[in-house]
Amino acid sequence: MPASCRAPTRRAQAWLKLAGYQPSELLIRAFKRLGGRLSKANVAFDDHPTELRYSKRIQTVTVDSLIRFVKARDEGWQVIELPAPR
Repeated sequence: MPASCRAPTRRAQAWLKLAGYQPSELLIRAFKRLGGRLSKANVAFDDHPTELRYSKRIQTVTVDSLIRFVKARDEGWQVIELPAPR
């Protein structure tokens, strides 16, 4: 990530943490992480905290965590589910 993008990213992450956002936690074993890393250029877990990585826990943004966050904020935002096209 270019240095020019790091500060805005950190500010956004800090705001989300202060606002109570909790990422989803996935159980991903070392072998799967290694397989992903070797087979896809865009898969990396190096930026995740070491203590979580070694306990097979990866925190990430998911649709479920975003919906929980929006509903918990209760600021007039609404979640609208759109059906998939047939």
